[in-house]
Amino acid sequence: MGKAFRASAALALAAMLGTAASPALADRGWYGGGHHGWHHDHDDGFGTFLGIAALFGAVAVIASSADKNSRADRARDNASSEDAAVDDCTVAARAEGSQDGYSADVRDISGTEEIEGGWNVAGTIDQRDSYNGESEARRFTCTWRDGRVAEVHLGGDSIALR
Repeated sequence: MGKAFRASAALALAAMLGTAASPALADRGWYGGGHHGWHHDHDDGFGTFLGIAALFGAVAVIASSADKNSRADRARDNASSEDAAVDDCTVAARAEGSQDGYSADVRDISGTEEIEGGWNVAGTIDQRDSYNGESEARRFTCTWRDGRVAEVHLGGDSIALR
C-alpha cells in the first residue's frame, strides 16, 4: 500500500505543478497574450519558488504521515488478532475440557507466540467431574490460524497447583 500511495502522491504533485504553471505563464503574456512576451511589473519568481517549496513540503508531510499510520494500523491489527486468538482459544479450551461430563474453566493464559498466519496460545484450565468436585489443573495449547482455532490440545497429566 505504501508504494501505491507514494506513486499516486507523485502523480498528484505533477498534476498540481503542471496546472499551477499554466495560469502563471498566461498572466505573463505567454500563449499570445500580453505585450511582447513578459510583463516586467509582475515578476514574482521568488514567490513562485516559495509556493512550490511549500507544496513539496506538504506532499512530504502527507506521505510521511500515511506511512506512520500504516505502521500503526499494522500494530493495532496485530494486537487485535492476538486478542481474538486468546478469546477464541479460551472458548475452545473450555469446550475441550468440558467433554466427557467434566466442567472446565480457564484459569490463566500463560503465553502467546506469533506464528505464520496466526498465534499459539498456552494456558491452564481447571477441570472437575462435578460442580462440587475437586479441581484438577491441566495445561492446554491452542493453535489459531486464519481467524479461527485450528487445534486444541489438553495436557495428558494434571499439573501441580501453586
